[in-house]
Amino acid sequence: MVEGMKSRFASDNLAYLRGRLALERHDWQQAVQHFSSVSPPIDADQPSWFDLTVAFHLLWSRALSDEPFDVTADDLTTPWLWFRQQPQLNVLRQVGALGSALALRRLGHVDLANRFAVWSLRDAEASPMESLADALTAVGLPTAPVEYLGDLDTLVDEMIAISADLGQ
Repeated sequence: MVEGMKSRFASDNLAYLRGRLALERHDWQQAVQHFSSVSPPIDADQPSWFDLTVAFHLLWSRALSDEPFDVTADDLTTPWLWFRQQPQLNVLRQVGALGSALALRRLGHVDLANRFAVWSLRDAEASPMESLADALTAVGLPTAPVEYLGDLDTLVDEMIAISADLGQ
């Protein structure tokens, strides 16, 4: 079994896959547990695609979980700061927008959450949100593309400003 191999790479990838399966089943608590068990980045100044993916998926599964939502400013902003350092990871922007939309909605910033959700739906065919439409509906976020409401950098900057009130 992979757990017995004592391989950080293998155990982290297995936890990620289990987290993704839990997301597909809408088992948010299990997703949180699996994504939380992934080891932190070895070099936070040079995060990998995997580190960023895990951070965004952890944010969205925590936001959908019934557990208390006690995110910090770092939880919201660090993935986006990593994203900005790694422009080649552009494929993850919609995953990040979804996680941010869900987290902001849970924090009561509905307008900004809606704008993140709408931004992530601007290219419906490429959107990872199709499989989560019922979850988005349940929390009151838009599930269909509507008028484009700003660029992603502006939305992220607004979220960073809001997150300053959360503490570290």
